[in-house]
Amino acid sequence: MRKFLKILAWTVLLLVVLFDIGLLLGMRLPREHTVVRTMMLGAPRQAVWQAITDFSKQPEWRANLKSVERLPDRDGLPVWRESYKHMGSETLVTEQFIPPTYLVRTIADERGPMSGSWEFSLLTNAVGGGTAISLTERGQVRNPFVRFIAHDVMKYRYIDEYLRQLAAKFGEKATIESR
Repeated sequence: MRKFLKILAWTVLLLVVLFDIGLLLGMRLPREHTVVRTMMLGAPRQAVWQAITDFSKQPEWRANLKSVERLPDRDGLPVWRESYKHMGSETLVTEQFIPPTYLVRTIADERGPMSGSWEFSLLTNAVGGGTAISLTERGQVRNPFVRFIAHDVMKYRYIDEYLRQLAAKFGEKATIESR
């Protein structure tokens, strides 16, 4: 029993030290960030637009998305709640909607660990007729530990995962570029 308590105490101490290191590293990162990813798809722009704007059907192709619920409009803007399989839910407002080229969705949850928006720009590829998609995240992360996790541990992989799942919806393999 004494050995177990000693191991437990060292484990707790190690976790506290690791948390403190993550907190200190996160404090060095800016609260605001911009992350841009681009991807080419062979699918036509109208089909890609339909996929990214038909929010109610996104659980069919987004593996981490459990459900999507339409909420009452806010100031005339459409509002949706996305419920995730492993991490709660998020309320999103569609701020700008210019079919079939431009979409901005903003996090409407004021008490969440982060705020910000995703901006989608779609262009028809002049060479192959497919779609060039650019996804820009403009975010603010108040909690320094969450900043550390998003920036240094996850490296914003959730954006890449969204684009991979979008490509897979069209039977394609994603080639994602970072800017």
